Amino acid sequence: DDIIDAALAQAVPLTKNHHVNIVVAEELPVIRVDARTVTEVIYTLLDNASKYAPAGSTITISARRAADDAVAISVEDEGPGIPEADRERVFDRFQRLEAHRGTPGSGLGLSLVRAIAQRHGGRVLLLDRAPGLKAKLILPPAGDGEVS
Repeated sequence: DDIIDAALAQAVPLTKNHHVNIVVAEELPVIRVDARTVTEVIYTLLDNASKYAPAGSTITISARRAADDAVAISVEDEGPGIPEADRERVFDRFQRLEAHRGTPGSGLGLSLVRAIAQRHGGRVLLLDRAPGLKAKLILPPAGDGEVS
């Protein structure tokens, strides 16, 4: 809860033109993370959602128990999404999809998101919402990831 709240507090100026819905499941398992970097991941996902989702649309942040006591934190938007063929490529440094070249950014955000997820023993998935995108960060339970 604290990490999502911190990321959302930083992202308030970004999301002011959107409805933000937060859903946190009760009794989440304990995870061992660097709160600063995981907050940065969630902030980056919120930043991307606010850039590409139409004004007035809803951005949903949720945290739920995943398989094997992992925690899944998702940021979902109602934007154009990312074509399935490009979903892996957007994690490469400096990659920008042709349709988004005019929007602000350097193409580093999602590569950092993936690196931070992997550093915590987790992973990040980009899923179709039709319309929109669901970015899902999966973090292992305490003791499974190595964070220093």
